[in-house]
This record gives sequence, C-alpha cells and structure tokens, in this order.
Amino acid sequence: MIKKLFLAIICLTISYSSYSQSITFESPTLTQALIGNVVKIDYKYTYASPGNIYCGINLLNDWTYVSFLGGAGTPVAAGTDVTGSLYITIPDSTTLTADLTGLHNYKINIELQNSSFGWVAGSYPSAQINMTKTTDWTGAIDNDWSKMGNWSVDVPNRLSTVSIPASKDVAIYASVGANVDNLTIDPTSTFTIYGGGSLLPTNTVTGNIMYNVYVPDTNWHLVASPLIGAQYDNTWVTNNDIASGSISASNKGISLYNNNAPNPTTGQWSYFQGGTSETFQSGVGYGLKKGTSGGNFAFTGTMPTVLNPSISQNDNNWNLVGNSFPSYMDVSAFITSNGTSGLNQLSDAFQAIYVWDSANANYVALTTGYIHPGQAFFVNSKVNPGTVSITKAMQSHQVSLPFYKSSSPTLNLSVSNATSSKKIQINYFDDKTKGLDPGFDIGMFDGVASDFSLYTHLPENNEGIAFVNQALPTSEIESTIIPIGLKANAGQELTFSLEAINLPSEIQVYLEDRASKTFTSLNNNNVNIVLNESVNGTGKYFLHLSSKSLNVDSNILEGVSVYFSDNSNLRVKGLSNTNASLKLFNLLGKQILNTSFVSNGVKDISLPKLSKGIYIVQIASENRTLNKKIILE
Repeated sequence: MIKKLFLAIICLTISYSSYSQSITFESPTLTQALIGNVVKIDYKYTYASPGNIYCGINLLNDWTYVSFLGGAGTPVAAGTDVTGSLYITIPDSTTLTADLTGLHNYKINIELQNSSFGWVAGSYPSAQINMTKTTDWTGAIDNDWSKMGNWSVDVPNRLSTVSIPASKDVAIYASVGANVDNLTIDPTSTFTIYGGGSLLPTNTVTGNIMYNVYVPDTNWHLVASPLIGAQYDNTWVTNNDIASGSISASNKGISLYNNNAPNPTTGQWSYFQGGTSETFQSGVGYGLKKGTSGGNFAFTGTMPTVLNPSISQNDNNWNLVGNSFPSYMDVSAFITSNGTSGLNQLSDAFQAIYVWDSANANYVALTTGYIHPGQAFFVNSKVNPGTVSITKAMQSHQVSLPFYKSSSPTLNLSVSNATSSKKIQINYFDDKTKGLDPGFDIGMFDGVASDFSLYTHLPENNEGIAFVNQALPTSEIESTIIPIGLKANAGQELTFSLEAINLPSEIQVYLEDRASKTFTSLNNNNVNIVLNESVNGTGKYFLHLSSKSLNVDSNILEGVSVYFSDNSNLRVKGLSNTNASLKLFNLLGKQILNTSFVSNGVKDISLPKLSKGIYIVQIASENRTLNKKIILE
C-alpha cells in the first residue's frame, strides 16, 4: 500500500560554469514495503545545458550525512524537459554506518552530475520525508499480526507507530518476529504472543501482553516470565495445569532457587504453597512443572526495557536468572557483557550460561546461540552481591544462523548408565593452555545435587574445579594427559563412547583405568564397565591421545594433580592403590613437610600453618618422581 505525504513543490536552481539547472519535486511519495522502506521521488528537469545530466540522491538524517543511496538517476538528453521517478530504498540501520534506531525524519538532498564537469557540490534545499509509518489494526481477515490485510496500511516495521483499538484480538504466532516503533494496546483488547514468536519494539509499548511459553511434557522446566508484573495464585495454578507434589500436595510445581543454606527436604528449592497472590520477579528464573500434559504457561504483563537481576555467593555461587523479554537473547552477547570482558560478574571458570535439558535430565553449558523468550538459566557469580545485565540490545528474532565449521580437533566423550547420559567436550586450539582459559574452559553446573556426573580437571594449575568444556594446546595434543572425573554408584554398568572431530588419523584416544592398570582405545569402540564400588572424583580414569600404543609401563605419576584445597590441606589426585611419599619445599629449598601415604585416587594431607606464596611438591612412587609447583593464595 502507498501512503501519500504532501510536500510543497521545491524548486532548485543551480549555476555551474556555462549551464543552469532546476529540479522540481512533484508530490514525493512514501511507499512502505514489507521488507525495507522505499521512497518514491517524482521529479521534473528544466535545464539549458549540453550533454547528459544525472540525478543522484543523498539520504540524510536530522541533516547529518548518513549514506549515499540510489546512485545516478536517469540520463537527460539536452534540449527537452524530462519528468520521471527515482525509487530509493532506505535500509535498516544494520546496513548503514550510523545507528538510525529510533530516528525517523529523513531528508532527500539532490546532486547533479554533468558528463563534462562531474558532480556539482553544494548545499541545496532538501525535501523532508517523515519515515514514521502510522498503521492501525483492523483485523479484517483474522487475528494474525503478520497478514497485511489486517492493517490499515501494511504490516508494521521498526519505524511504525501502531494502535490496537478497543475489543480486538491480535496474535503473534510461533514463527513470527514482529517489529514496531511505538505500540499502544487498548485495555479491552487481547494481545497474545505464542511460544517462539517474538516482539521487538524500537521505543515503547503501552498496554498488557500475554506471552505463552510452550513446553511439550510434564517434566520440570526452567522458565522466566517474558513480561513485567505477571502474577500467579491459585487460579493461575489451575488455569495453567500446574502439578502438585507427590509427597506433599501443598507443594505446587512453581519453585524458586535459593543459593543459601539448603533445606534438608527440598535442597535449594522452595515451592509455592498456594493461598496467596505472588508476582513473578523480572529477570529471575523459576522451576515450572505441568500436571497432566504439556502445554502453555501463560504470562500477562507489560514490556520490559532493561533487566538487572541480583546475583550472589551465599551457600554456593549459582543463581537462576532468565530472559524476561518476549524475544530471543544472544548468549554470546550476554556473556561478553557480564563476563571478564564486560561487567566481570561471572566466575572466570564459568563464562557460560547453564540451561536445563529436560528431555535428558541434564544441565548444558552454552557460550553461543540464542535462548527462547522466557527461558531461564543458571550463572555462576564472581561477586557478592552483584547484578547481571540483560538488555534490549541482546534481543533479536530467531533467524537462520550461518554454519561455522571448525578445523580444530574436538573430542566429545560421553558416559551413560541405564537412565541418563553425561557428556564433556575437549577442544584443541593453537593459542590455548593447559591451565585456565576463561570463556573456553567451562565449569560444570553443580548447583543441584546429582549422583551421576562426568567432568575433567585442568592438567595444570588444577584447583579442583570440575569442567564440562576444556580447551587445550594443539601442540601438546600427545603429551597432555587429561584427568577424567566420574561420579557413579556401585553396581552400575557404564558405557563410555567417543566422537572425535578433525582428529589426525594416526591419533588414538585411550581411556586409562589406573586402578585396573588398563588402556582401552575409544576410537570406533564403546567401552563397557561394571563398577564394583562407587566412584566419586578423579584419579581412576585418564584420557590419553597418542600415535603409539600405550601400556601399563606408562609412568604411574602421569596426570597426577596436586593443589591446595584450602590453607591447611593439600590434595593429591590421580594415584590409585599405591604407596607414595610427599615432600613440600618453599622457594628457598627449605623442606617444610615429609610424609608417606597410601592413595586410592584422592588423598588429603594436613599442612602446618603456611604463608602465602609458591611451593614445590615432590611425590615419589614406584621409583618414579614428580615435581609440581603450586601457589597458596
């Protein structure tokens, strides 16, 4: 559709060398396309100069030069008045050098070109065209926002001022990404966004919105209200089919995570008991559970602008926050803003967000991609107290993302029992280390107790942190032994499996069981193990990459890690069923400790009172010696 904008006729008279030129704008017209913004300029040439004349268009915003658009216009033969039209497409701000978000008044400046003299420069009067599009909802077809026939002009874009009149029903469906500048919703109308759909305003939204977060099953899901001020009470529980507790029916399937001292019965979770009216906190995550079948969690509230949920380090460092916007959040942008390169609110070893995979009952660490409107996730706090920032700048519609293929070697190691599966990832890069690489070494989520887990420890400067993603140097791919941590109960049958990507063909990946003194290749093989006793920690299993066969003659001290678990305790991991001795020296060579012990994977050794500084640990076992430098901070 076309909206006519009246403008007075503007005549421009230009003198240059031996010719003069005038141009008339004839009723400039604004045409709104579904994609982009098209300006139609009708013109009339009146001239008395030889050669061909070209008309070019400069697009300006508030009289500030933004970009040259449109290029040369129609060539004009000498001697005749010529009328015609130019069509100029004004793109979104992402394709321009300046940020045009929220700016709507564009000016068209005319420049003339003569084949002999080139461009005629100068400051000429410009016609102003207001790019703000006012389009109103009619609902002439149905309630679908994305259909042109439901609007007085056409489907809104990011420059549109929109009004939803009284007693109307408007819906943004699952695959629709809706843009608007300013939106006003009459209180008597219903405005609903269905799960997966998104709304991105340039400026303001006035009025209530309902967002339906869809879940496919009756499992627990981590959810945040995508709107401000949404409430829940007994009626909300009934209308949204919220589950009741199997042990205590007064516990409803609405839970908050508290990182303080755990409750003996419910751990860190507290459950809604009913009988009161509560408000979903903005930017805060909740555990929600359906009672009988999958369906929608319906939230009603207003549009947020910026979210700053609080985080802390109480009983643990984990905090459940959420994307309380009705649009998709860029995970990388969130981490950049709140991690070490931004506000520095996230722990160095946990530069990720942790989402709950309800289908596999597992927490997954994410560093890239997008999360849905209303999806909640855990973060690990570096500060006490602090806040994380979730902004509109992090929001977008869900779009098809380009496929990036890495040539770096990657290992995906999985272990499964009869009921679930756990996975860790190891990536090799030229510029990474065997110590901590923030943003690449990603710690394991341990904010909720679990009796089955798989993780790694750092080969160097190990501080006992469990990692689900680890980055290592490519140059040391064969010399780096990776400690594998496992927690599993006795009597379980476990299956280890490996997916190797971009791994050199001559490299074999071996799983070492140090207790049984065996090495088993994981290349194209699953390894089945029945646990005779419970396992909890590192020291039993190690991962080796080698172009040579490995055997039990390998150094028993390879992969052993030593670190201060606190100021009065030294922890040794990786020695199994063996006698060993340990000596501790300061940097001056003075011996501080000399002791013997028998290790079954993990051994804690009490220390005398020590000053902060660097120490040397020497461990001896089976005629082998290991020296490690450790730091007490």
